[in-house]
Amino acid sequence: MKPVRVLLVLAICYLWAAPSRAQRPHAVAESHILQLKEGVLIVVLPTRHKKIAELERLLASDELSDKSRRRLGRMLADTRASVASLQQALRNAFRDAYRFSAVAFAYDHEAVRLKPAELALTDVSGAPFALPPGRPVYFAMLGRTDPQTGSSMEALLIADAQREVLQRPFPYYQRRYPPAAILDALIGAPGAEERHTRKMVARLNRKLFRYHQEVLEAIRQAEAYSQQR
Repeated sequence: MKPVRVLLVLAICYLWAAPSRAQRPHAVAESHILQLKEGVLIVVLPTRHKKIAELERLLASDELSDKSRRRLGRMLADTRASVASLQQALRNAFRDAYRFSAVAFAYDHEAVRLKPAELALTDVSGAPFALPPGRPVYFAMLGRTDPQTGSSMEALLIADAQREVLQRPFPYYQRRYPPAAILDALIGAPGAEERHTRKMVARLNRKLFRYHQEVLEAIRQAEAYSQQR
């Protein structure tokens, strides 16, 4: 077993061993943050493949009027351009603003049906990425927060290898559209999507580092407690 994995296992054991923490759900979140730090975060890139496929199907019809064909053609071109812009914004944001763990990218239509080891992963530049054997895997995906746990909002969500979104106290989401982003979208500010996507990822990165430091402090306290017994 590699040294870094030994340290990870020992740290998780310390968290669960401390009587004050082992009986709380916090221990699950603390275990996740330690594993993510040594693992790989797979960013799920939206493709809107269902919408694009439907538009392509409609355009293939011989019964379309010229007006309808032009309208659908514009919709298809706009959708493809929007998808490409969002995918590039996510790649650039994680390249520039994410440092907490290793990162890779996968397309949504593959991520929902394939196991992590079966995904055609790429790095921030689009080059093939080989998933290191035995490393923990997590997913980052755009979606909505659970309305049962508060106000539902569009956000970047963190999920485990089974695509189950993590829960508090893990910092499992970062809001996608703060007020400034909504205003920029309304006025059509140039470069708004890439700028706010980078800010979203940067905020998530800071939250992960902050929570990781809190957990390391908990580990130190658990070690001190075990030595006093």
